[in-house]
Amino acid sequence: MKLFNFIISFFVYFKYKKLKFKSVGKNSNFKSIRSNFLVPSNIEIGKNVNIGPGADFDGTGGIEIGEGVIFAPGVIIYSRTHNFNSPDLAAIPFDNIFLTSKVTIKPYVWVGRNVIILPGVTIGTGAIIGAGAVVA
Repeated sequence: MKLFNFIISFFVYFKYKKLKFKSVGKNSNFKSIRSNFLVPSNIEIGKNVNIGPGADFDGTGGIEIGEGVIFAPGVIIYSRTHNFNSPDLAAIPFDNIFLTSKVTIKPYVWVGRNVIILPGVTIGTGAIIGAGAVVA
């Protein structure tokens, strides 16, 4: 069991060694081998944040996570989307233009398992989001 834990720690170390987040607060736990962070240079993680395994955060438009936020496993945050309203669509059902909008999660929020948070959302201090919810 010790060897298995060592191997996992080894892979986690090398996975996160190259990622450069905008900021990461003290005592934050986000390093899971199953999590993905796209454009981490646009992701701010506050103090005492816990991000469960299987997270998938797209930081293209920016993500700001406040102090003490808890994410259950499998949470997805999108900060970009496709342009669905163009009169001259280059591709069906959307063109090749991406729209970005920052996601802000205020302090002490609890986000349940498999929640999806869409671009432009601000979640207020102390909110609780139930498992499987889509926040738009």
